[in-house]
Amino acid sequence: MSTYSTTDPRRAAEEAQEAEAARTAAVSREAARARADPEVRRARTAFAAGDAILFLTVTVTATDGTLNPSDPLAPLRQADPSQLIAMVEEVGWLLESADHVWIPGFTGRFGVTSRTAGLVQGHYIFRRAVGPLTGPQE
Repeated sequence: MSTYSTTDPRRAAEEAQEAEAARTAAVSREAARARADPEVRRARTAFAAGDAILFLTVTVTATDGTLNPSDPLAPLRQADPSQLIAMVEEVGWLLESADHVWIPGFTGRFGVTSRTAGLVQGHYIFRRAVGPLTGPQE
């Protein structure tokens, strides 16, 4: 179903050009972001070098918060690694294994409040993809 007016072909052509320009700009922004991401650059470099395995470590969650979840002074920073994994797989890698590790910073008791700080790191192992992915590799 077309959104263009059938009475003004010039306007329809202009709208089509604007839509195509918006799509191109979105793709360019995403490509620039992928190039700027150090993990994706590392994946591209390793793939071009012919490496068989790629190991990435990414901070997924970091906190300097408290054990009391109602404390407003408990900042929690989280990242979603799924987009990074997808971009690395687009380079030609296949996620083989993923694990997450809690790395403690400090734990202390301040009056009635206990505070703990640290981060969760994601460890991702990729292998070079061979051919199109059609299902589980055996």
